[in-house]
Amino acid sequence: MEMIRAILPQLSLLVLIMVIAVGFVKKINIGFFSIGAAFLLALLGMAVELQIKSGDTMRLLKASDVAKGFSSSMFVTLVGVTFLFVMAAVLILLGCADEKKAIKSIPWGTLIMICGVGVLVNMISLLGGIDLISDTLASFMTEHTATPIMAATSGILSWVSSTTAVVMPTLYPISAEICQRFAGVNYVELIAAITATSFAAAISPLSTGGAIIMSSYSAARETTTEEMNKMFYTLFLLSVANVCVNVVMAAVGVFGLGGLF
Repeated sequence: MEMIRAILPQLSLLVLIMVIAVGFVKKINIGFFSIGAAFLLALLGMAVELQIKSGDTMRLLKASDVAKGFSSSMFVTLVGVTFLFVMAAVLILLGCADEKKAIKSIPWGTLIMICGVGVLVNMISLLGGIDLISDTLASFMTEHTATPIMAATSGILSWVSSTTAVVMPTLYPISAEICQRFAGVNYVELIAAITATSFAAAISPLSTGGAIIMSSYSAARETTTEEMNKMFYTLFLLSVANVCVNVVMAAVGVFGLGGLF
């Protein structure tokens, strides 16, 4: 049991890679596949009595934690945006548009894809997968690598969460502690690198920006599951590329503006 519990973070990340690979090869909606994978990971976590953090306390992982990963706020936002593209709701109220046709035109498959993968990513986070990546990066942190490592961390977190609601409130206080630990790290440069990189990552389909791009596109024209899967991967790879570029910029001191700070 202890051994299985110890490898859950690595296993959860492996499952994510497998889900993406299978969706790409089989041309299926990875949203449904992701929800199923999240339940399997949750069952495994419950079998080994995994403890997760809940507020300021620790508790056992429960099956209901899977459903909590479904972002209702994201879903409502995407439905609202796509409904606006399909038909700004005023036309229906005025009787100038067909409500049933408008509802049928909403790309439900795309919404399930985005929110379904979010369910899996949330479970990966609960199992320690996201922390594993962050801790691995932090283990290499020195005075010279602190800024690019924090930039990379902000990008990774922004792939799966809100930049303004999660990433910034989490990493800004940590940045102050890093500056106290490493005297050569400049706070303004560090904050600039975190902010720029996290926003550069927001094109990820698991973040609000990328999700709206996908839902708006699929609402504007008829799309296939294969086409939406391809767009999902493309946006995510672009987000990865954006983060990599920003990390390199942070490493060479671009966010310090040549020593201005």
